[in-house]
Amino acid sequence: MFSILKKSSEKFEVKLAMMSVISRVIGRHNLFLLNYYSFLQKYCYPHQNEIGKILVYIAEAVHPLIPPEELQILVKHVIDNFVNDRCTEEKMCMGLNVLREMCIKNHLIMDEFHLNYLAEYKDYRNKNVSSAAKSIINLFREINPKMLHKKYQGRRLEEAMAANPSEKFGEDKVTETIEGAEALGESKKNLAFIYIIYL
Repeated sequence: MFSILKKSSEKFEVKLAMMSVISRVIGRHNLFLLNYYSFLQKYCYPHQNEIGKILVYIAEAVHPLIPPEELQILVKHVIDNFVNDRCTEEKMCMGLNVLREMCIKNHLIMDEFHLNYLAEYKDYRNKNVSSAAKSIINLFREINPKMLHKKYQGRRLEEAMAANPSEKFGEDKVTETIEGAEALGESKKNLAFIYIIYL
């Protein structure tokens, strides 16, 4: 479908529909189609028709298994074109929100310099822009607060680092127990384990 999309001379609405399907399939099934991100980048400008949809497709196509360096160019592109004082406040909100959604799925795509640049917008004069910037700060306070400057890290730095040690690309969290199982009584724990086996 991506090959057809690249060669397509259909109306832009048809191309958007194809982008929607491709992005969902990539995101849901953790597929590798690295050229797709540079393809979307060509359409990722504030003046572009249906830019809201294109930003959604970008966020949908992100997943944790994509090497971070493959997406960092796209992250920089979104910041350069959407998060600056030359943009309208609406476009700035769109840029900040799509970056947050991308980082929720793969936080390693964000480097320290750009993260703290975005964090500076927490005091922006427009409430929607400042709220969007604060949501990125709050996300990284949970994921990796050490990337933030001290003034943005929050009070519970040590707790956050202990609960969510920063991962490297390809690492995964492995648990030895079922989350919340300790809340059950000892006899109920065995029943819960049997029930899960039979599911």
